[in-house]
Amino acid sequence: MSLNRRSLFEIYALRDKMDQVLTSVTKQTSGLVSDSCSVPGMPDVIIGLDSHLQNLKQILLKDDTHVLTVSAPGRCGKTTLAKMLCHDNEIKDIFGDNILYLTVSRTTSLKTIIQKLFSHFNVNACELETNEDAKNQLENMFRKMGSKNILLVLDDVWSESESIIQDLKFTIPGYKIFITSRFSFSRFGSKYELNLLNDQDAKTLFCYSAFHNTNPRLTRLLVSLQSSVDALEDLGIVKECFLDLGSFPEDERIPASALMDIWVELYDLDEEGMYTTEYLLELSSRNLLNLVLTRKDASEVEGYCNEPFITQHDMIRGLEIHLNCKQPIPQRTRFMIEIHNNQIPKWWIQQTQEPIHAQLLSITTELEIDRCYDLTEIPSGFCSLNRIKKLSITNFHELTALPNSWGNLSSLEILRFHSCTRLGALPESIGYLSNLMFLDILNCLSITKLPYEIRELNGLRVIKMSGCRGLEELPDSVVNLFLLEDVICDEETSYLWSYYENDICDLKINNVEDN
Repeated sequence: MSLNRRSLFEIYALRDKMDQVLTSVTKQTSGLVSDSCSVPGMPDVIIGLDSHLQNLKQILLKDDTHVLTVSAPGRCGKTTLAKMLCHDNEIKDIFGDNILYLTVSRTTSLKTIIQKLFSHFNVNACELETNEDAKNQLENMFRKMGSKNILLVLDDVWSESESIIQDLKFTIPGYKIFITSRFSFSRFGSKYELNLLNDQDAKTLFCYSAFHNTNPRLTRLLVSLQSSVDALEDLGIVKECFLDLGSFPEDERIPASALMDIWVELYDLDEEGMYTTEYLLELSSRNLLNLVLTRKDASEVEGYCNEPFITQHDMIRGLEIHLNCKQPIPQRTRFMIEIHNNQIPKWWIQQTQEPIHAQLLSITTELEIDRCYDLTEIPSGFCSLNRIKKLSITNFHELTALPNSWGNLSSLEILRFHSCTRLGALPESIGYLSNLMFLDILNCLSITKLPYEIRELNGLRVIKMSGCRGLEELPDSVVNLFLLEDVICDEETSYLWSYYENDICDLKINNVEDN
């Protein structure tokens, strides 16, 4: 990592000093994240929701209330109300540290939620083979907590995730679920419809949001969100950098370094990170993205530590997708594929689409393993995208194999199969990826060995493979990976690599804790 890029993280982090302070305060500090289920911080200004909070508390704390759903259209304050509830003193007195806050996007799977809950309590779960297995392990963990009350907050739940709510219902004393959604889930107990703000409250909130001023007389007409993006036209390629954000899933953390690396590659920027840092800060200052500082973890490895990440509002991402999709598919420089349930685009299966020349490809899939709606294989036609340089296929929990024609993706430089837990092997044709520099098979539990042809990856510099529990051996051909510099793995895998450490000149084995 370059000096200038490090300086970005140092400017935003000041982590060493802040960690000392954080150990003596609560997790309420907004912008600092210690784990994935912590309650987010409160907005600076809250208007018109106090009466709703009192009403919700009365309903939620009734003995016969097990699930409470707050429904309203978007931008009505559901998420803010959920945060208010979690920070309420009475609620905190009742539930203590067991207030668990999760955002449930359209692509969130049951396993992902349960894995985050286990991680929150620092519990190492056994391998989650099925959704039923995951449910049973979670219920057992909650029951072992004894008489402690538990509040599970599921924010922004979509209609496609209704089955997840059902799966998270357990008959446990003191366990309650609080849901916010644009949809009304009538079969899940109590409901609360959040009304729109009255005119005066709406005007006051608008004035503060747009101009940081609650006095309507000092306001002027709102500059629309579209105009905010148009204002980037005078800043060189900053608008293009903004549109690249649409390639990432909603409600997910985007590593700042990953986004900056993409910009360096796409726009031929300096690898020292000077301009990418400037663009990142520019977009953050305009509130088009949110740059968040993560808390330092004692188990981090230098160069692969918990780093600043980026989040973006779903409405901002929706605008990015809208602007990216204005051109015909063959002419798009960014290509997004969203797969919900089993609805794979027909053009992908039938291969009737004209050649696609996108520089950036994003695939998002919704996994519902218990209903057998998951993607088990990638169509061979996918491998015709031979200009793709960076590809991430992650959390495909039912993906078992890759096409034999995978080697046709000859331009790939970065390839991620993070948490493809049933992927049994990498194809032999991977040896044709002569430009590949970074390979991530983190938590690919079912891979038992690497192909002999891996020796052909002459440019490979980094392999990330912590959590590959099924890996039993390495092929002797790994000694031909002359440029390999870093292997990030767990303790068991590090033993396999230690036999070849003297054969690969610059190899560094980074042993990280298998979480």
